[in-house]
Amino acid sequence: MSAAADRTPLVLIAGPIAAGKSTASRALAESLRADGTRLALVELDQIADMARPTLPD
Repeated sequence: MSAAADRTPLVLIAGPIAAGKSTASRALAESLRADGTRLALVELDQIADMARPTLPD
């Protein structure tokens, strides 16, 4: 097996606020899962929402 075959692909979607990044990433994840691809979808908005209560004012 080649070194490239051992790597896990990483897809990053970036853009301005309200540009449809979350919508596009969810649609991509749904399509990939339908094809049998195992994946993790991590949305930074969700992480920020979890962190906000612990951040100092």
